[in-house]
Amino acid sequence: MSEKNKIVLTGSEGLIGKRLREHLTNQYEVLSLDLELGHDLTNERFVEDWFANNNELYGIIICHAHNPIPLQETKKIEPTDLSLDELRDYLDVNLLKNKLTIIRKNENY
Repeated sequence: MSEKNKIVLTGSEGLIGKRLREHLTNQYEVLSLDLELGHDLTNERFVEDWFANNNELYGIIICHAHNPIPLQETKKIEPTDLSLDELRDYLDVNLLKNKLTIIRKNENY
């Protein structure tokens, strides 16, 4: 019997993750990542070590929820920390720089 392809499933202990894991285990080797299992995906060192030890992956499915309250001190900016004007400015600068355009709902084509 051949080995099953490995799939990483984040949020594996949540409502959707549990069902998805049950569905996928017949065809894939599912590697579970979840805070409930002690996996802190906000800890960069943990993530680097985990993926260094779990390689030859077929794919990854992201089902973990966004937790706006960090578990440790971090200087990362969360999307909710930006005002809409700041977000619009960021998108205008970065998307237009790459020659992509945003068509706003009220503009004529």
